[in-house]
Amino acid sequence: MKKNSLLLFFFLFPLFLQAQKKNAIDEILIIFDSVEYHFGSVEQGTIVEHDFHFTNKGREPFRFTEGHTSTSAAIVSYPLESVGPGVSGKISYRFDTNGKMGPQEKTASLSISCGMKDSVIVLRIKGNVFRPPDPNAPVPVFDSVVYDFGTVLQGTIIEHDFKFTNKGKLPIVISNATGSCNCDDEEYSKEPVPPGKSATVRYRFDTQGKMGYQDKIATITFTNSEVQTNYSENRIVIHTCGHVIRDTTNAPFMKFDSTSYHFGKIHEGEILEHEFHFKNTGKTPLVIMECHSACNCDNTNYPQDPIPPGESGVIKYRLDTNGRSGPQSKTITISYYPEQIIVLHVYGEIIPAANGN
Repeated sequence: MKKNSLLLFFFLFPLFLQAQKKNAIDEILIIFDSVEYHFGSVEQGTIVEHDFHFTNKGREPFRFTEGHTSTSAAIVSYPLESVGPGVSGKISYRFDTNGKMGPQEKTASLSISCGMKDSVIVLRIKGNVFRPPDPNAPVPVFDSVVYDFGTVLQGTIIEHDFKFTNKGKLPIVISNATGSCNCDDEEYSKEPVPPGKSATVRYRFDTQGKMGYQDKIATITFTNSEVQTNYSENRIVIHTCGHVIRDTTNAPFMKFDSTSYHFGKIHEGEILEHEFHFKNTGKTPLVIMECHSACNCDNTNYPQDPIPPGESGVIKYRLDTNGRSGPQSKTITISYYPEQIIVLHVYGEIIPAANGN
């Protein structure tokens, strides 16, 4: 893979001298192999070191007069002597990741002097720092952290048991469970869960007064029951989602098996297809007035004829992943008589094509 080259032009603006009839322009031309370095993912405490190589392609010598970094955890070293035309050199950067965590983006700024003009070069360093693993950290593994209750009538009480297994080396306990709304609550045992054993968190959601799409979360905090370390806590977020609709007497009722679809990871260029199955559990025929997606990269196909009470139907979804990458979240909005709206969700991640193209 070829290195990207970036030409940095530094122009010294004309100096007006009464004794001269014309101005003089001195040009500095520096070619860097790259002015950005990505160090990837490293463990916290790693020393990141990198050399930025350059060549003076200009007609005049220059010198670095000052260099500083955007963090006290880094230092930058540069040539102290004058750099003549055709001469190459390097700028060394050193970054101590001790105490750092997560995405990092640092800069190093260097001042350049040539004659009477000063200019500045900015170099960039990016990457991610992760915490070293703790052998005593609690490791609760859930069967699933998402429960889709489909479509329910307003006022329905939703209850679901989220099951987890202790995959760690020590007994763990649930020290706290906090929901996102005063309409929900969580029930759990405060007894330690030994390694290899399972337990549940019961989530309860009262849909009274709610309408439309709902996505409720609860944060479950686990701790070790025997050993306390710097990383002895582990927080897991569970989701309970679905649609709440109004109870209308003698009206159609569009009840979906599920209103969301997680396709995991697929390669760019693949065609994603999925079917959302529903049933009219109301008392009159169901007529879909409109069904549309939020992006021109996908489309839907839905029944055009009325769905009689007790009969089922399918919403067909198709997504073209060509030219798309990264996390995706798509919606399909359905409206049907009388003035009911359902929103379906499709989400996942698109990764580079398998052949690398």
